Amino acid sequence: VVLFTYLISFIPFSQEFGEALHQGLADFDIYDLYYSRKDTQNIVANNDIVLVELGYSRSEIADQVKSVSKYSPKAIAIDATFETPGDSLEDKKFSEEMKKHSNIIFANGFNEKKYFVPNIFCNENCNSSGYIDFSSNPGYAVIRTYSPFSTINGKRYDAFTSAIASKVNFEKY
Repeated sequence: VVLFTYLISFIPFSQEFGEALHQGLADFDIYDLYYSRKDTQNIVANNDIVLVELGYSRSEIADQVKSVSKYSPKAIAIDATFETPGDSLEDKKFSEEMKKHSNIIFANGFNEKKYFVPNIFCNENCNSSGYIDFSSNPGYAVIRTYSPFSTINGKRYDAFTSAIASKVNFEKY
């Protein structure tokens, strides 16, 4: 038992993972299991939204956008922030590919002081962007609240999901 405990102590464990697990279990209700499977036989799959795992580099993301664009999507939302320059060749490839498409939605963020941090690729060629909000509450690693927009210092910022909804169907937005 002592040897087993000693060996387990070398397994890396993220406190953030533990907080998310604790929050999920604290919020768990037995009805969640029942309703998660209720009426699954009557559900029709919706192919209007396709999720693609983001590439590891800006060059790979550019290739993904080029590939996805062949299917003429209403929107391509890139759920990643690009706050600082990277490899100059990859940045150039990424920037040139993004300029070819008017349906790109970029993510922006806020820093710890709630100052807007723009996406470096979202400049004059940027048609749409929205913020992604990393929870400022240190007790929660998983965000369970949602605001379609935020007003900070008198300026309105759309949430990333709101920017997507606006681009896909502005009338319903």
